[in-house]
Amino acid sequence: MGRDNSYQRLYNSPWYATLFVELYRLYVNKNFLAYACRILKDFYRRGGYTFYAIELPVLSLDKALKMAQMEQEQKEMRKLFVRHAGNIMQIGLHYPVSEVNFEQSIVAPAADILFQIYILTKEQKYLDAGREHLRILEQFNGIQPDYHLYETAIRHWDGYWFGKKKLYGDTFPHYWSALTGNV
Repeated sequence: MGRDNSYQRLYNSPWYATLFVELYRLYVNKNFLAYACRILKDFYRRGGYTFYAIELPVLSLDKALKMAQMEQEQKEMRKLFVRHAGNIMQIGLHYPVSEVNFEQSIVAPAADILFQIYILTKEQKYLDAGREHLRILEQFNGIQPDYHLYETAIRHWDGYWFGKKKLYGDTFPHYWSALTGNV
């Protein structure tokens, strides 16, 4: 038997990198930031530039690298992040197919990455591009009959594939509905 590494899921890399950024904040050990950078460099080496990653830690990693006085790593990571944002701008609203053809968790990362790069660079083009994606993202917000769920993004397929009883609606609201609020 053995491990099959023929398919590597890019989703996980930003979360692992975020974990190491948080460990740095807790223990103030630069090795954790080196791990975070290594994870994200590998993410980009494997095609991350074209991937719409949820919770890419652009600003938190940049801030931590600055605090740790890791100037070279900060410069390298900024270059990678800016290239990623440039690719998202080039693709525009023609979202790439991921595990599904089109969903809120493809649009939200596009806006999130662009807004983070705008904060990092102060370049207006990233803010403008992020706003285009935000306009699309808001279309996922439904006007639900109950005020508790008003404008909560609907994720109907998750209820079938991932719900406790695999019935439509048994995961609503889904935790990824919060992606819109994060952006």
